[in-house]
Amino acid sequence: MYRSKRADRKLLVRKLKLAFVFILIFLAGGAVVLAQHLSDYEPETVNPEPATIASSVVLPAAVQPNFSTYENTYESPESADNPSVYFDDDYPEYDTYDGDEPFPRERKKIALTFDDGPVWLTNYLLDILDEYGGRVTFCVIGDMVENGADIVLRAFESGHEIIGHSWDHQDIARLSVEEIIEQIAQTSQIIEYVTGETPPPIFRVPFGRYNARIRDAAYYAGYGVLNWSLDPQDWRYRNEDHIYDYITQNAHHGAIVVLHDVHPTTVYAMARVIPTLIYQGFDLVTATEIIYYVYGGLEPGFEFTGTR
Repeated sequence: MYRSKRADRKLLVRKLKLAFVFILIFLAGGAVVLAQHLSDYEPETVNPEPATIASSVVLPAAVQPNFSTYENTYESPESADNPSVYFDDDYPEYDTYDGDEPFPRERKKIALTFDDGPVWLTNYLLDILDEYGGRVTFCVIGDMVENGADIVLRAFESGHEIIGHSWDHQDIARLSVEEIIEQIAQTSQIIEYVTGETPPPIFRVPFGRYNARIRDAAYYAGYGVLNWSLDPQDWRYRNEDHIYDYITQNAHHGAIVVLHDVHPTTVYAMARVIPTLIYQGFDLVTATEIIYYVYGGLEPGFEFTGTR
C-alpha cells in the first residue's frame, strides 16, 4: 500500500511518542521500588568518635574486691500479658534510678558484655576473670553454643551471665515478628540445654538494632532488649591500647560496655582493662544487675542501655 512521505513521518512520530510513554512508565515503576527499598533500609548507628589514644598508665597492684557468688534470680514471665519479672525475697532492696542522684551503692558498678561467642578466646578471657574477679555477660550465638558447650558451661558455673544474641547473627531487624521470636526462643533453649537453667529474659540484637518489629517480638516473647552506653568499637579498632584507653577513660557508674570476645586484641586488652577498672573502684557486674540498679527491673519489649 502506498503512503506519502508525510504519512510515514506522522507514523514515525506516533511510534516515538508511544515508546517515550512506555519508557516513562518503566522509570516510574523503578523509582517506586527504589523508594520502598530505601525506606526499609536502616543504617547501623555509628557512635561518636572514640577518645584519643593516650600513653599506657602504670598502675600499682589492684586489690581484688570481695565479690559474692552470683545466682540467677530471675524468672521468665509466664506470658506477655503478665510482663512482671520477680526477684528472690532476699535480694537487696533498691531505689529506682531517676537520673538525678547517684545510685545508693558504696562502689561504682559497670557491666562488660561480650558478643558473638563462644570461641576459643573466651577461655582466655575466663582465665583473666578467674584471676581478678568480677562477673560479665556473654551474649552468645545460638548455633555456636553446641560446639562451644564446654566454654558456655564453664562461664556459667563461674558465675557469669549467658544470654542470647540471635541464632545465626543475621540482621533480624528485617525479619517478621514471628521469625524474631523464633530466633530468641531457639537461642534461649540451647542455653538452657547446656547450663540447665533458663537464661534471664533479655537478649541482644545483632548490630544493636531496635525497631518496632523487634520491640513487639521481644514483648510477646517476654524479653527485654539489651543495648549499651559505651562502645569502644573493638570490631573496627583492633588495637589493645585503644580499647584500654577508651574504656578506662570513659567508664562510669551504671555503664554497659559492648565488646566482642572473638577478637584477640579485645581479649588481650581485658588483661589490663579488668584490673584497672577494679583499681578505679568499679565492681564488675552482669548486665541484668545494671538494669536492676538503673531501671528497677526488667520489662519485656523495653530497650536497656545503662547510663550514658
